[in-house]
Amino acid sequence: MILPLLLAALLAAVQAEPAPSTSAMDVPDPEHLIESEDYPQFALIHDLSAASVVEVFVSPQGRVIDCKAGKSWGDNQLADGMCDILKYKHQPPAHDAQGKPTYGLVRGLARLFIPGTGDGDRIRPLEAPADVEMSTPHLPGGLDRTEVKLLLWVSPEGVVEDCRAGKGESQLDLVAAVCPTARKLAPGQHVGIEGTSVAFVMGVKAALVAQDARPVAREPELAP
Repeated sequence: MILPLLLAALLAAVQAEPAPSTSAMDVPDPEHLIESEDYPQFALIHDLSAASVVEVFVSPQGRVIDCKAGKSWGDNQLADGMCDILKYKHQPPAHDAQGKPTYGLVRGLARLFIPGTGDGDRIRPLEAPADVEMSTPHLPGGLDRTEVKLLLWVSPEGVVEDCRAGKGESQLDLVAAVCPTARKLAPGQHVGIEGTSVAFVMGVKAALVAQDARPVAREPELAP
């Protein structure tokens, strides 16, 4: 797992190179790795809510062949079981630049919550933290902070060979500024169902913070 990863990179005013082109390349939606119908019965009975940052490796057939969990919130038992749920859940496969199904690595926030409960209402607005954070002298429009979605094509040797805007990403000038740094990431090798290292598409969320930005509010504290 390459995360959490913090990079400090001073970006000049967004200008340098042309914006990366978009393509058919994509990964499973990190916002919908897990859904309400996946709720375990024991958690529903006891009104339990939880969230966990997860990294999943998905085969071209939509099978989760590896899952790693990171920081979690809410009920420990439910949070610890997120990967177990995901390993039995089909995901849409990633696609390469030609639109063909391929391996995909995606990081997201797996969360199951019950509205109207203490932990549930605090977990609902949570978002997955950025994979990469950079500082820049300023941002367009005087923003303090913004995020961009990237797609990286990673070789079987674990080397980033391409960087593009993620699905729906409109800040192409910022993508162009971030991609040179993203290309230096070291995602590492991942083994496919064939038992050998394979190429894959990786989804990355990069945060850009203006150097004179106001402090970011802390994450809400959740009951144990």
